[in-house]
Amino acid sequence: MHVNYDPQISYECVQCGRSCFNRWDIGVEDSVAQALKGHQLELRVIQERGQAFRQGDDGQRIIYKDSDHPRCGFLKEDLLCSIHSDLGFEAKPLTCQQYPYVFVQTPDRQIHASAVYSCTAVREEIGPTLQESRESIEDLIRRGARVHRLDGNIEVLPPFETSYAEIQAYEAELNRKLGEMPISAAFEEAILGLANAISSLGQPDQESVLLEEGLLASSWGRAKLVPAAARSQLQLIKTILSMGLLKPCLPSQDREVWQKIDAAVLGDADLEIPDFNWHAPLSELDLWINEGVGHRFDAQIKRFQSSLLFRKAHLTMGGLLPGLMLVWIMPTVIRLLTGLHAWMEQNEPGLNNFLWGLETAETHLVGHTFDTVPVYQRAAWQAVSISRAYQL
Repeated sequence: MHVNYDPQISYECVQCGRSCFNRWDIGVEDSVAQALKGHQLELRVIQERGQAFRQGDDGQRIIYKDSDHPRCGFLKEDLLCSIHSDLGFEAKPLTCQQYPYVFVQTPDRQIHASAVYSCTAVREEIGPTLQESRESIEDLIRRGARVHRLDGNIEVLPPFETSYAEIQAYEAELNRKLGEMPISAAFEEAILGLANAISSLGQPDQESVLLEEGLLASSWGRAKLVPAAARSQLQLIKTILSMGLLKPCLPSQDREVWQKIDAAVLGDADLEIPDFNWHAPLSELDLWINEGVGHRFDAQIKRFQSSLLFRKAHLTMGGLLPGLMLVWIMPTVIRLLTGLHAWMEQNEPGLNNFLWGLETAETHLVGHTFDTVPVYQRAAWQAVSISRAYQL
């Protein structure tokens, strides 16, 4: 087993318990449920909330939570896991043992080990590097931790695919450009060039289309052909995409609020976001973000983007072009969440607001969901449409 460790990540559990009362489901293996059956830990949870587990939509058993009991029933008042405390680390569901690690295996059989920023220790860079914890991490993988496996060809933008060798060469050039120019500019070149290359292929009528060798490499040159008008259209996509991604991050998940956000972005209505006590034109929000948040958290955001690339988020979230859109848009979304959170607290944007924004973006847009994949794919096709419209 060959494991590469994300150099951006430090982690040591600070026992904050935050992952135990997030919105995501916690899967439970049959062996764990059987070990807990009739145990005082399970009986206590059943007494408190009627049941300890429920069946998920896919038939998997998961920890029971509801609106009255939003956190894991096995979490104690001191925010420690009762299963861990009474029965040991390996008695916990494998999902709990694995958190916050994320593992992706590429077609060359290498595993890329990173961690999600919904974890307090990861966000705040607490603990040893992942490399220093390699023994326990590799043991976890051997015991069956979830590994996202990329096999065979890699999606570029469905139905277009390419070989992993082409992807590796493309990644090498992307990393070179990231070292030569501002990160946002490098991603815009990548997106515009790749969208231009795909737009030249016409409308596919097959379920999968293997791109010809060298097309990804040639896309970097195509980016230089993009006129200013097309680049301004990409910035419009950026505004629409960032405000669209704000919606699943809202605590209330109120669909009427979503409609008001759309009305403000696509029309001239004021922007209303009751979750953050915001009611003013979108232009004022832009001003607040630019002047209040600005670039003060750029180093932390760049670290996050580097981790997303390391853990192959640009390949696992709907294809290469949608994945590039994801990594490109994250700074805008995180600054937006940071500014709104600070506005709600009626203070200048500070580190606590930023860490909340980073956690929220990771949780709802990247690391714990594939629900947003269609959003990134639609944005990618919009970029392709821009190229077609300008006949690039």
